[in-house]
Amino acid sequence: MKHTTKTAIIIHLFALLHPAVATICRWAGVMDEIWLTMFTIAMVVLICIRESVKVEVIAASVILMNVAGYIIGVYGARLLALMLQSEMLVHAISTFVTTEIIGWSTAGLLKVFRKDSAAESRQTARPAPPRHKEGTYNLADRRNCTDSAVQDNSYIALHRFSVQ
Repeated sequence: MKHTTKTAIIIHLFALLHPAVATICRWAGVMDEIWLTMFTIAMVVLICIRESVKVEVIAASVILMNVAGYIIGVYGARLLALMLQSEMLVHAISTFVTTEIIGWSTAGLLKVFRKDSAAESRQTARPAPPRHKEGTYNLADRRNCTDSAVQDNSYIALHRFSVQ
């Protein structure tokens, strides 16, 4: 699966930003969940915008990826805590890996749903057919129609007043 360079840059920048924020929050004694959640939302929304998906898909992706990020992050940190002694290092590594997983999962899932989303949007956003100007009529419509009102001159009068 081919991903654009800009999507990769977004994912890697946020993957570097997340552990920095987690480390600063741990160092300052502040809970990091709200900050990491906000950065995850920003990353997912940016990736979704890059992939040109509908708003509904963006909202679903944000919810899904934040729940997945919380679960992967918490249990990943617990697993790493069994191997490492430093709490800050555990949370930094866990956050980095979780952000990479969430970022690439978002990009991968959007590639699957993007085609249907874009095709549906194109179908619903078709331009309206051109309208006749006031006082004009289409001779092809008049010749092809079997209605008797159209075949006589009353078609011109009816059409002139019905078009706005």
